[in-house]
Amino acid sequence: MKNSNKFFSVLTLIIFLSGCGQEAIRVGIGENEQSAAGLLAVPPKVDVILATDDSGSITSAYGEIDTQVRGFLQSLDAEKWDYRFATVKLTQERSITQIAASRYDGNWTTIGGWIPPFPGADPFGFVNGNYTRVNPTYFRTASNYSHFLNSGDINYAAGAQEPGLEMIRRGLHSQRPPYTTDAGLNSGSAIYRMLRQDALTVVLAVSNGEDTSGVTLCPQYPGVPGGPMAPCEQVPYDGCSAEDCTSASSFEYYTTQFAKNKGDSNKLRFYSAVAANTQSNCLGSNSRRGNRYIQMSSHFNGRSYDVCSTPINAVLDDMRGHLTDQILKMRRVILKIDYPPQVDSIRVLKHTADGTFIVPPSATNGWTYLGKTTEYSVDYPAEMNLVTGYLIRLNGVARLIGNETATVEASPEGVQNGS
Repeated sequence: MKNSNKFFSVLTLIIFLSGCGQEAIRVGIGENEQSAAGLLAVPPKVDVILATDDSGSITSAYGEIDTQVRGFLQSLDAEKWDYRFATVKLTQERSITQIAASRYDGNWTTIGGWIPPFPGADPFGFVNGNYTRVNPTYFRTASNYSHFLNSGDINYAAGAQEPGLEMIRRGLHSQRPPYTTDAGLNSGSAIYRMLRQDALTVVLAVSNGEDTSGVTLCPQYPGVPGGPMAPCEQVPYDGCSAEDCTSASSFEYYTTQFAKNKGDSNKLRFYSAVAANTQSNCLGSNSRRGNRYIQMSSHFNGRSYDVCSTPINAVLDDMRGHLTDQILKMRRVILKIDYPPQVDSIRVLKHTADGTFIVPPSATNGWTYLGKTTEYSVDYPAEMNLVTGYLIRLNGVARLIGNETATVEASPEGVQNGS
């Protein structure tokens, strides 16, 4: 038998979150005949929906939005995020027929450059009934995505109506992650959906108007033909009847519907670049305060920006930074090994700002070996980021937050210490 010092192999995994929000696994191989290991990325997953005002009031900003969003996607590529991106309109329904996807999407195998999100990933597989790649017909790279709004998309008949939340709801619903009630799942088949059950969904609404979804509008100045309209609650002359006071109830409806499309409100972030006040010149047109968009941003733990004074690139940079901060707060519970380990040889170390600690095998405050399976690598604030392989679960105080890391040492299955 070979000497154990020559035969014993050590697999070291260091899981960390970098300053740009990238989760990664650093793998090092000890003394054996295997080749030196590299850096394997397990990227944060995010599905982004850009909802843009198509009423014609911000036409002058379309070119800037196009340019700056492309730069935003390129920065996500550089920082190794696993993203998907699509656009919808705020006054008219628009089917999603183009989806820009990062190099972690399996469609990249057809053009070259696919990056497995984790060792052993299947570019053509499916998880929970949803293919792990976007519909090949809709697939675009960030550079050839062309579904941004232009002057031909303007809805000149919109008037005072801007059913933005309803258009966003329809976009989310059409691309929602499949569940067991969806057709095809029980037969073992899968369907293509943009939104992934284990990814964070991000919505960014850009408008200088106000949402009117489910809101009853009344004449702001009764008796003035063709005068401006406003939510009945805001018309002061005699208040509104119960059937006309629909702002609050409709807003509650959309918060419920948005969360329902993800199954967990903690998997959704809503951001808004809208007018903070009524102005006569906001992106070249009159503006109304986008109060309902701002409220939705607060409800879903995003941020709101004054589109009249904040450049789009600054909005996108801050949004990316805010998302990074939230990813750093996620709790990671799974370590992955590339081959079946000898369970009694597993040794786990946790590295924190206070030092390095041995993690004992324990279902309460230690580690448990799960075997070869698929699990969510994040369990808080919601279950996200599925990974498949030979997995170890961290329990209780052993779980990782922020920049905490863990090291695993294990010999291959069947190799005994001293053999």
